[in-house]
Amino acid sequence: MAQAADIGWDMVDGTSQNLTSYSNPFAGAFGSQADGFQKYQRGVSPSIPFAVLDDSLVIFPADSLGIVKDGNVNEFFGIVDTENGDNAGAVSATWEFDVSGATGLALSIEMGAMGDFESSDFFEWTYSIDGGPDLVAFASTVDEEGANTYVLEGGASFTLSDPMLVQDTILTDDLAAFSAPLTGSGSVLTLTLTAQFNGGTEAVVFQDIVISESGVPPDASAFDMVGSESQNLVAYTNPWTDAFGSAGDGFQKYRRNVSASIPFAVADDSLSIFPADSQGIIKEVNQDEFFGIVDTVNGDTSDPVSATWDFDVSGLGGLELSIDMGAMGDFESSDFFEWTYSIDGGPDLVAFASSVDENGSFTYTLEGGASFTLSDPMLMQGTILSNDLATFSTPLTGSGSALSLTLTAQFNGGSEAVAFQNIVITEGDGPPPTPELEIYEIQGDGPSSPVEGSIVSTMDNVVTTLAPDGFFIQTPNERSDNDVNTSDGVFVFTGAPPGVAVGDVVDVTGEVDEFFGFTEMKNAEVSVDGSAALPDAVAFNGATPSPDPLAPSCLIEFECYEGMLIDIAEGAVSGPNQRFSSDLVAEVYIVAGTPRAFREPGIEYPGEFGYPEWDGNPEVFELDPDKLGLPNQVIPAGSTFSAVGVLGFEFGGYELWPSSLTVQAAPLPDPVRESLEGEMTVGTLNLFRLFDDVDDAPDIAADGRERDDFVVSTTEYARRLAKLSEHIVRVLDAPDILAVQEVESLTVMEDLAIAIGVVDSEVQYSAYLVEGNDVGTIDVGFLTRQRIQVDAITQLGKDEFYTNPVTGEEEILHDRPPLLLEGSYQLEFGAFPISVMTVHNRSLGSIDSPSEGPRVRQKRYQQAVSIAQKVQATQEADPDVRLIVTGDFNAFEFTDGYVDGVGIIQGLYNPAENLVCETNDCPDLVQPDLTNEVQGVAALDRYSFIFRGSAQVLDHALTSTGLAEEVTGAEFGRGNADAAIDLINDGSAANLPLRSSDHDGLVVYVLNDEDADGVPNDNDACPGTSIPESIPSTALGINRFALTDGDGVFDTALPEGEGPGAQFTVGDTGGCSCEQIVAEQGLGKGHLKFGCSIGEMEEWIEMIAVP
Repeated sequence: MAQAADIGWDMVDGTSQNLTSYSNPFAGAFGSQADGFQKYQRGVSPSIPFAVLDDSLVIFPADSLGIVKDGNVNEFFGIVDTENGDNAGAVSATWEFDVSGATGLALSIEMGAMGDFESSDFFEWTYSIDGGPDLVAFASTVDEEGANTYVLEGGASFTLSDPMLVQDTILTDDLAAFSAPLTGSGSVLTLTLTAQFNGGTEAVVFQDIVISESGVPPDASAFDMVGSESQNLVAYTNPWTDAFGSAGDGFQKYRRNVSASIPFAVADDSLSIFPADSQGIIKEVNQDEFFGIVDTVNGDTSDPVSATWDFDVSGLGGLELSIDMGAMGDFESSDFFEWTYSIDGGPDLVAFASSVDENGSFTYTLEGGASFTLSDPMLMQGTILSNDLATFSTPLTGSGSALSLTLTAQFNGGSEAVAFQNIVITEGDGPPPTPELEIYEIQGDGPSSPVEGSIVSTMDNVVTTLAPDGFFIQTPNERSDNDVNTSDGVFVFTGAPPGVAVGDVVDVTGEVDEFFGFTEMKNAEVSVDGSAALPDAVAFNGATPSPDPLAPSCLIEFECYEGMLIDIAEGAVSGPNQRFSSDLVAEVYIVAGTPRAFREPGIEYPGEFGYPEWDGNPEVFELDPDKLGLPNQVIPAGSTFSAVGVLGFEFGGYELWPSSLTVQAAPLPDPVRESLEGEMTVGTLNLFRLFDDVDDAPDIAADGRERDDFVVSTTEYARRLAKLSEHIVRVLDAPDILAVQEVESLTVMEDLAIAIGVVDSEVQYSAYLVEGNDVGTIDVGFLTRQRIQVDAITQLGKDEFYTNPVTGEEEILHDRPPLLLEGSYQLEFGAFPISVMTVHNRSLGSIDSPSEGPRVRQKRYQQAVSIAQKVQATQEADPDVRLIVTGDFNAFEFTDGYVDGVGIIQGLYNPAENLVCETNDCPDLVQPDLTNEVQGVAALDRYSFIFRGSAQVLDHALTSTGLAEEVTGAEFGRGNADAAIDLINDGSAANLPLRSSDHDGLVVYVLNDEDADGVPNDNDACPGTSIPESIPSTALGINRFALTDGDGVFDTALPEGEGPGAQFTVGDTGGCSCEQIVAEQGLGKGHLKFGCSIGEMEEWIEMIAVP
């Protein structure tokens, strides 16, 4: 609403203002100069009908008819004899004015007429706003019983019958102004003059067409801060007036040049007072009273503040409220204002409530011309509030005598401002009749309600579920539209425990709101009509919701069931409890059938044409155990459950909110099996950013970037060490070689080794780590047990670079360079050589990004190529090498459709299934292929990580041909990926091994001593050795040898007075016992009776030593 002013005109001293168009098809259209319907101007127009001109003063003293005097040389509109030889009907002309932002419009026109008019003579001024209906502003009449004496400027007077009237006033030959209020507001005001006159001695003239805005709508019944005035304002109360110590803070009325001070953020002084101003709403010309808000969270208060206006609205109905509002600033989500109202002490209802678009921005232009683009603008009714005041209106519900308006606000920051002006209450039509809709009509078949923001009623629906702050209702079965695309359920928000019960039949009237995408009814009036059986629940199962995005169960999957009763007979938990700052044990990911959801090959739907496509597991959604008041539960992934509840929506995802829930919890921890005699184990575990409590000095990566560590508290570091050590010992069974990723330093590795020794003193680890290039200082390393002899630790590829395809620049390839351990497992009678390479490749993050994707894909590809080349070089140097490549590959056991980061290293992949191969050669670099031991794990156990409810393998173990034949299995230890995320912060004894990391560890079993005789397989000529053996059958003879006890040293009987003639072990005999030697040599049974002789033992040893 603007201040009172003339905002548009035409034919005022020959000028016009905000006149955007004027059209008159009858200008110059009549053949006779005495006829006319158009604009004229003395001394300008080539001819003017004599009947409109009063020339009696000088030009033609004998003149007897006229209106426009000799001295009036400005433009005017004249009408004479429109029914003539050129026209037989009514004629019209049109003016269009720009009235944007104006309210309380009024029209005034100077009018004059002279003649003996007929009843058929008339003119009419009509108007419309923004193409709305035509309304009458002025309409002439003729007094056929009357007469009027007209006095010309020269002094002569003439009495004529049948004068013309407007607003019951006779129009004379002296122009007089007539005014009329105009209903409505908008951008374009269209004025139309329509007339019909028959006779050349009757004339009408118009001049000075003026449109003004009064500042107050003509139907205003009460107002405040309108031109600094108020009407029917009984009381205004604001305890926060002048309550803040800082002049930059405020919550009160202000007025330029009146208030002692005004917060700078509210006033726009950029035009002349302070041209450098960068913030403001109230312009310099606006000298009227307004209400300003700046920084209400300050040293004087931190709570919301409020002010109240009380108006007398006695006898009024159909009330409507309008307020001019403006705002400028980078607002926070916690900043808000709300206008509420009550009538005669009734309930408080919301008239206006602000919101903040945290993903948006807006460019504000100050009066001086400078523009400023700020983030997070404030909105009202879905429209951004700018620093130009704009009028917002809303109907008010109810009627009575006293209307109380309350403004409540909270803003934190001195560079964010809100201003209000022109609070106006009018008596209009009031709210339209409340429509009665079925729930499925409220929900509609789109992503949001088709009646969002409307007040509606829905009748005779059944309460299905109660929530702490509301309840759900659903259409009875017999009234359902049976359209799967439209939900039959909706939530009624009450803000407090509801006063209804499950099974109640209720009528609800309220405002339909999309609360962050969740359809609900708020500010509701509820009445209970009776009770009824609950409507049927929708059965969710393996087919519903659909697991196929190309064949959804309804038009918009999940949305079509929002608010409805849901029954899941047997579901699976696909992801453990999430964690948020406001809910540490939060929702779990679920599917409505079994088994849980797994990642599959390809690019996530909708994919890329020509490449494998993964459907994205659209059947995955969430379950919030305690949303409706049930006890919260820690629920591991892998659990199964049954539940009845309703389908809700929050934080961008659909969730089952159960009213009943039964969970069969998956057992955690679930350790790997113990290694058997003759087996060694190699494991891998991502330690999830294991940092200590020491702030180390930064160092430099190979590309010159600074590497700086992250520091945790001493308490957290101790807890992480305790959890990881417990997990490594109890869940992974302390592998002989453990490859680790995401660890800060060798010092941290050594601390972990000590912590493991505390858990089990028999497990003593040595730590190995070489610093890499990661700017966050996470590295890879090894822990090795006592029986591992480490011959070499070699970092690979630290100085390798690749070309960023987006920038063309050379960048570091390996942030965490691979680390190669070369060594052996020490058996009692020999060593088992083994090499382990640990990797931690670039993550999948942004792989599908339009901007970052090409860089991410190329880096992942070249990392895999680099490692594959190193694997091949190792195999070529030693074709029989026992090599295992293990760690966090950040890739699957199949292609993701972009880069097969495991397959390239394994030597087993299809370039045609990888997008990166469009721009790379993609050769097969590894021969023979490696074996991915993960493929031997049962399909339902094949995962090490969970992402958005989809189980997937990121941690692998690839073995060379020389090792694969000796692998006896691989297992994942469970207790991390499936465990609730917040358990990482739980150091209690019961939960100590759980969620030590976000990855599950992998353990590979290698049979290095097949018969467990202490002789490595390489050296064992008799793989089936039994100790003790079954001989001698009679007695062990002197200087006869056999394995008679449980060790690998041959036993013998000593000769009297002398020691044995010789000593032998299975290491000497190639792992063979006496009975095996006898069998191989075909010896006599005497050896079986008394043991093998010295000669036979020495002959056998000499024989097996021959290559």
